[in-house]
Amino acid sequence: YDEYLRGEKITEAFGNTDPKVLEAGLPHYEQAVALDSGFVDAWVRIAMVQSAMFGDHPTVALDSATLRAVKRVQQLAPGSSNAHRVMAAYQRTVKKEFRAAYDELASALKTDANNADLLTAAGQSEAQLGMFDSALVHIQRARRIDPKSVGTMRRSANVLAYVGRYQESVAEWDRILAVSPSNLDAVQGKVRILVMMDNMPEAQRTIATALTHVDSTTIAIRFAYYQEMMWVLEP
Repeated sequence: YDEYLRGEKITEAFGNTDPKVLEAGLPHYEQAVALDSGFVDAWVRIAMVQSAMFGDHPTVALDSATLRAVKRVQQLAPGSSNAHRVMAAYQRTVKKEFRAAYDELASALKTDANNADLLTAAGQSEAQLGMFDSALVHIQRARRIDPKSVGTMRRSANVLAYVGRYQESVAEWDRILAVSPSNLDAVQGKVRILVMMDNMPEAQRTIATALTHVDSTTIAIRFAYYQEMMWVLEP
Protein backbone atom coordinates (compact mmCIF):
# COMPACT_ATOMS: atom_id res chain seq x y z
CA TYR A 1 0.00 0.00 0.00
CA ASP A 2 2.91 2.36 0.64
CA GLU A 3 4.14 1.77 -2.92
CA TYR A 4 0.64 2.40 -4.25
CA LEU A 5 0.48 5.69 -2.32
CA ARG A 6 3.85 6.73 -3.75
CA GLY A 7 2.45 6.19 -7.22
CA GLU A 8 -0.66 8.18 -6.33
CA LYS A 9 1.45 11.07 -5.06
CA ILE A 10 3.62 11.18 -8.18
CA THR A 11 0.71 11.03 -10.62
CA GLU A 12 -1.36 13.32 -8.37
CA ALA A 13 -3.94 10.53 -8.37
CA PHE A 14 -3.95 10.62 -12.16
CA GLY A 15 -4.39 14.38 -12.27
CA ASN A 16 -1.06 14.75 -14.08
CA THR A 17 -0.68 12.62 -17.20
CA ASP A 18 2.57 14.10 -18.46
CA PRO A 19 4.61 11.17 -19.87
CA LYS A 20 7.54 11.70 -17.50
CA VAL A 21 5.17 11.74 -14.54
CA LEU A 22 3.49 8.52 -15.65
CA GLU A 23 6.87 6.87 -16.23
CA ALA A 24 7.89 7.82 -12.69
CA GLY A 25 4.65 6.63 -11.10
CA LEU A 26 4.24 3.31 -12.93
CA PRO A 27 7.09 1.41 -11.17
CA HIS A 28 5.48 2.07 -7.79
CA TYR A 29 2.16 0.61 -8.90
CA GLU A 30 4.04 -2.34 -10.39
CA GLN A 31 5.93 -2.84 -7.13
CA ALA A 32 2.62 -2.78 -5.27
CA VAL A 33 1.27 -5.70 -7.31
CA ALA A 34 4.63 -7.49 -7.08
CA LEU A 35 4.16 -7.44 -3.31
CA ASP A 36 0.44 -8.26 -3.50
CA SER A 37 -0.67 -9.77 -6.80
CA GLY A 38 -4.34 -9.35 -5.82
CA PHE A 39 -4.15 -5.60 -5.17
CA VAL A 40 -7.01 -4.48 -7.44
CA ASP A 41 -6.58 -0.71 -7.07
CA ALA A 42 -2.91 -0.94 -8.07
CA TRP A 43 -3.80 -3.05 -11.11
CA VAL A 44 -6.41 -0.44 -12.03
CA ARG A 45 -3.76 2.27 -11.96
CA ILE A 46 -1.37 0.18 -14.05
CA ALA A 47 -4.06 -0.26 -16.69
CA MET A 48 -4.95 3.43 -16.61
CA VAL A 49 -1.33 4.60 -16.76
CA GLN A 50 -0.42 2.23 -19.57
CA SER A 51 -3.52 3.26 -21.54
CA ALA A 52 -2.47 6.90 -21.24
CA MET A 53 1.13 6.06 -22.17
CA PHE A 54 -0.10 4.24 -25.28
CA GLY A 55 -1.63 7.52 -26.43
CA ASP A 56 1.87 9.04 -26.41
CA HIS A 57 3.89 6.02 -27.58
CA PRO A 58 1.65 3.48 -29.32
CA THR A 59 3.42 0.14 -29.58
CA VAL A 60 2.29 -3.47 -29.87
CA ALA A 61 4.12 -4.27 -26.63
CA LEU A 62 2.34 -1.53 -24.70
CA ASP A 63 -1.01 -2.58 -26.15
CA SER A 64 -0.39 -6.11 -24.88
CA ALA A 65 0.80 -4.93 -21.47
CA THR A 66 -2.26 -2.72 -21.05
CA LEU A 67 -4.61 -5.53 -22.02
CA ARG A 68 -2.90 -7.86 -19.52
CA ALA A 69 -3.53 -5.37 -16.73
CA VAL A 70 -7.15 -4.94 -17.84
CA LYS A 71 -7.69 -8.70 -17.83
CA ARG A 72 -6.10 -9.00 -14.41
CA VAL A 73 -8.60 -6.49 -13.01
CA GLN A 74 -11.42 -8.37 -14.70
CA GLN A 75 -10.13 -11.61 -13.19
CA LEU A 76 -9.82 -10.20 -9.67
CA ALA A 77 -13.04 -8.18 -9.70
CA PRO A 78 -15.32 -9.55 -12.46
CA GLY A 79 -18.25 -7.34 -13.36
CA SER A 80 -17.08 -4.58 -11.01
CA SER A 81 -17.02 -0.89 -11.78
CA ASN A 82 -13.22 -1.11 -11.82
CA ALA A 83 -13.34 -3.84 -14.47
CA HIS A 84 -15.59 -1.68 -16.65
CA ARG A 85 -13.50 1.41 -16.00
CA VAL A 86 -10.18 -0.07 -17.13
CA MET A 87 -11.77 -1.64 -20.20
CA ALA A 88 -13.24 1.77 -21.05
CA ALA A 89 -9.78 3.34 -20.87
CA TYR A 90 -8.40 0.58 -23.10
CA GLN A 91 -11.22 0.94 -25.63
CA ARG A 92 -10.95 4.72 -25.75
CA THR A 93 -7.20 5.22 -25.80
CA VAL A 94 -5.79 2.06 -27.34
CA LYS A 95 -8.56 0.85 -29.65
CA LYS A 96 -10.14 4.27 -30.33
CA GLU A 97 -13.58 2.68 -29.87
CA PHE A 98 -15.29 5.63 -28.24
CA ARG A 99 -18.82 4.22 -28.16
CA ALA A 100 -17.61 0.95 -26.64
CA ALA A 101 -15.73 2.94 -24.00
CA TYR A 102 -18.86 4.90 -23.14
CA ASP A 103 -20.91 1.69 -22.86
CA GLU A 104 -18.39 0.30 -20.36
CA LEU A 105 -18.61 3.45 -18.24
CA ALA A 106 -22.41 3.46 -18.37
CA SER A 107 -22.40 -0.11 -17.06
CA ALA A 108 -19.97 0.85 -14.29
CA LEU A 109 -22.13 3.77 -13.14
CA LYS A 110 -25.12 1.44 -12.66
CA THR A 111 -23.36 -0.12 -9.67
CA ASP A 112 -21.11 2.77 -8.57
CA ALA A 113 -23.10 5.91 -9.27
CA ASN A 114 -21.26 8.14 -6.79
CA ASN A 115 -17.72 7.41 -7.95
CA ALA A 116 -16.20 10.75 -8.99
CA ASP A 117 -13.56 9.15 -11.21
CA LEU A 118 -16.24 7.23 -13.09
CA LEU A 119 -18.44 10.28 -13.41
CA THR A 120 -15.68 12.42 -14.87
CA ALA A 121 -14.55 9.63 -17.19
CA ALA A 122 -18.15 9.25 -18.36
CA GLY A 123 -18.40 13.00 -18.89
CA GLN A 124 -15.25 13.01 -20.99
CA SER A 125 -16.50 10.06 -23.01
CA GLU A 126 -19.90 11.70 -23.56
CA ALA A 127 -18.27 14.93 -24.73
CA GLN A 128 -16.28 12.97 -27.32
CA LEU A 129 -19.57 11.54 -28.59
CA GLY A 130 -21.32 14.92 -28.68
CA MET A 131 -23.52 14.15 -25.64
CA PHE A 132 -22.73 17.50 -24.08
CA ASP A 133 -25.70 17.90 -21.73
CA SER A 134 -25.07 14.53 -20.09
CA ALA A 135 -21.35 15.27 -19.94
CA LEU A 136 -21.95 18.46 -17.96
CA VAL A 137 -24.36 16.75 -15.56
CA HIS A 138 -21.82 14.03 -14.77
CA ILE A 139 -18.91 16.45 -14.42
CA GLN A 140 -20.81 18.77 -12.10
CA ARG A 141 -21.89 15.85 -9.95
CA ALA A 142 -18.33 14.59 -9.71
CA ARG A 143 -17.10 18.02 -8.65
CA ARG A 144 -19.65 18.08 -5.82
CA ILE A 145 -18.63 14.61 -4.64
CA ASP A 146 -14.85 15.12 -4.81
CA PRO A 147 -14.11 18.85 -5.09
CA LYS A 148 -10.39 18.64 -4.20
CA SER A 149 -9.35 15.85 -6.56
CA VAL A 150 -6.82 17.02 -9.17
CA GLY A 151 -7.93 14.23 -11.48
CA THR A 152 -11.55 15.33 -11.23
CA MET A 153 -10.62 18.94 -11.89
CA ARG A 154 -8.49 17.94 -14.92
CA ARG A 155 -11.33 16.06 -16.59
CA SER A 156 -13.78 18.80 -15.65
CA ALA A 157 -11.57 21.42 -17.32
CA ASN A 158 -11.37 19.34 -20.48
CA VAL A 159 -15.12 18.75 -20.70
CA LEU A 160 -15.92 22.42 -20.05
CA ALA A 161 -13.61 23.28 -22.94
CA TYR A 162 -15.35 20.73 -25.17
CA VAL A 163 -18.67 22.49 -24.63
CA GLY A 164 -17.26 25.99 -25.14
CA ARG A 165 -17.39 27.13 -21.51
CA TYR A 166 -13.87 28.48 -21.71
CA GLN A 167 -13.83 30.80 -18.70
CA GLU A 168 -14.97 27.95 -16.44
CA SER A 169 -12.36 25.68 -17.98
CA VAL A 170 -9.60 28.22 -17.27
CA ALA A 171 -10.85 28.52 -13.69
CA GLU A 172 -10.50 24.75 -13.26
CA TRP A 173 -6.95 24.78 -14.64
CA ASP A 174 -6.15 27.63 -12.23
CA ARG A 175 -7.39 25.55 -9.30
CA ILE A 176 -5.05 22.75 -10.32
CA LEU A 177 -2.09 25.11 -10.75
CA ALA A 178 -2.75 26.61 -7.32
CA VAL A 179 -1.94 23.25 -5.71
CA SER A 180 0.37 21.87 -8.43
CA PRO A 181 2.20 24.73 -10.19
CA SER A 182 4.58 22.43 -12.08
CA ASN A 183 1.76 20.31 -13.56
CA LEU A 184 2.45 20.61 -17.30
CA ASP A 185 -0.91 19.05 -18.11
CA ALA A 186 -2.55 22.04 -16.45
CA VAL A 187 -0.09 24.62 -17.81
CA GLN A 188 -0.64 23.59 -21.40
CA GLY A 189 -4.33 22.95 -20.83
CA LYS A 190 -4.85 26.49 -19.62
CA VAL A 191 -2.70 27.99 -22.40
CA ARG A 192 -4.60 26.01 -25.02
CA ILE A 193 -7.93 27.47 -23.86
CA LEU A 194 -6.51 30.99 -23.65
CA VAL A 195 -5.29 30.67 -27.24
CA MET A 196 -8.78 29.55 -28.27
CA MET A 197 -10.10 32.67 -26.53
CA ASP A 198 -7.56 34.79 -28.46
CA ASN A 199 -6.02 35.91 -25.18
CA MET A 200 -2.34 35.63 -26.07
CA PRO A 201 -1.09 38.05 -23.38
CA GLU A 202 -2.57 35.88 -20.62
CA ALA A 203 -1.24 32.75 -22.32
CA GLN A 204 2.26 34.26 -22.25
CA ARG A 205 1.87 35.22 -18.60
CA THR A 206 0.83 31.66 -17.77
CA ILE A 207 3.96 30.32 -19.47
CA ALA A 208 6.14 32.88 -17.70
CA THR A 209 4.71 31.81 -14.35
CA ALA A 210 5.29 28.15 -15.19
CA LEU A 211 8.94 28.93 -15.94
CA THR A 212 9.42 29.80 -12.28
CA HIS A 213 8.61 26.16 -11.47
CA VAL A 214 9.76 24.18 -14.54
CA ASP A 215 12.82 24.62 -16.75
CA SER A 216 12.46 25.99 -20.28
CA THR A 217 13.61 22.80 -22.02
CA THR A 218 10.90 20.78 -20.33
CA ILE A 219 8.22 23.26 -21.38
CA ALA A 220 9.58 23.48 -24.92
CA ILE A 221 9.44 19.69 -25.29
CA ARG A 222 5.93 19.51 -23.87
CA PHE A 223 4.53 22.22 -26.13
CA ALA A 224 6.28 20.85 -29.22
CA TYR A 225 5.25 17.25 -28.59
CA TYR A 226 1.60 17.87 -27.80
CA GLN A 227 -0.53 19.49 -30.52
CA GLU A 228 2.53 21.26 -31.98
CA MET A 229 2.02 24.34 -29.80
CA MET A 230 5.69 25.39 -29.81
CA TRP A 231 4.70 28.49 -31.79
CA VAL A 232 3.05 29.86 -28.63
CA LEU A 233 6.39 30.05 -26.82
CA GLU A 234 8.68 33.07 -26.87
CA PRO A 235 11.66 32.53 -29.24
